[in-house]
Amino acid sequence: MKLTYYLWTLPFFSFLTGYLLLQRITNVDQIQAPALVGKQLQSAIATLSEKNLNLRFIAQKEDPDLPHGTILSQTPLAGRNVKPHQAIHIVISKKPEKIVAPMLLNKSVAAIEKELSLAGVRNKFYPVASKKPTNSCIAQFPAPGTPLEENKLVTYLSAGHKKPLLMPSFQGKSLDVVKEFLSRYNVQIEVQKSGPGDTIANQRPLAGSFVNFDPRKPLFVQLQTR
Repeated sequence: MKLTYYLWTLPFFSFLTGYLLLQRITNVDQIQAPALVGKQLQSAIATLSEKNLNLRFIAQKEDPDLPHGTILSQTPLAGRNVKPHQAIHIVISKKPEKIVAPMLLNKSVAAIEKELSLAGVRNKFYPVASKKPTNSCIAQFPAPGTPLEENKLVTYLSAGHKKPLLMPSFQGKSLDVVKEFLSRYNVQIEVQKSGPGDTIANQRPLAGSFVNFDPRKPLFVQLQTR
């Protein structure tokens, strides 16, 4: 009689025992998510591997100032409790795609400036003797279709049918000798002294640049002595 009286409690104790056993089996120690933002991908993988955590990519964002593969954000955040084998979702940086040099041959200065301004490309013009129409592009570097380094290129414009000259190197020569040479071509000179000597250390335009000596527009040369 007394045993029958307590039989109604048996299902309750069975449920409680099963619940506690399940909790003991499934209960795992939680760990804190490590700080990954700012780290390189290889370093982050090693860190997560040590903590028995997984890595999953969400997206890539362009950033020209960061090395490729730098972690920009993570979920869960650093310090949050996570379970072993849980995935940490990350967003990493990537370098912007390089701009390809456009076709500029035979285009006018105005058309070139407009096109390159819209593309965010810096350009340097150099006049070159040519039978082509004046101020039209007769050559460019790099060639069309070539990826640009630092978004820079050089275009060579027709200066009419004139014979261009290469700017000689004045470095190491005395200031008096250079002045005497340039005076033959009515060249305006500006001298900047960086030391007590009169030896040329730097020059603008640089040696090897194409120049045209036009009496109607005197060439301007900067010299720096040491």
